[in-house]
Amino acid sequence: MKTRKTVWAMNRPCSRCGQADPAEFYAGGSAWCKRCHKDAVLRGRLKKKGITPEDEARALMQQGDCCAICLAHKDKFTRSLHMDHCHKTGKARAVLCHRCNQTLGHAEDDPVLLRAMADYIERYT
Repeated sequence: MKTRKTVWAMNRPCSRCGQADPAEFYAGGSAWCKRCHKDAVLRGRLKKKGITPEDEARALMQQGDCCAICLAHKDKFTRSLHMDHCHKTGKARAVLCHRCNQTLGHAEDDPVLLRAMADYIERYT
């Protein structure tokens, strides 16, 4: 079922930034515009890693706007690059592309498994 914007949602500014454009609000009467909602979600995700969006942007700039593993530039990707973190300690490590981040996650950050994967690929190429 599709939700419609309420009159209340369409006639008031964002409670966070003051934006008043009805097209910038989610359906269903959200108090925040889409940009503020996205920013809050990002800040919450990064807070768990002990960093801010500004820290993430600074780390990406220090990496030359590239993934720390495959070194591909951020313009190559449709998804944004994200701060990787250690699942044991929760500490942030470096900014990675989605593919590299997913690969580390599937390998459960196990260097022995990742080396075995590299050996396997080299053996069959």
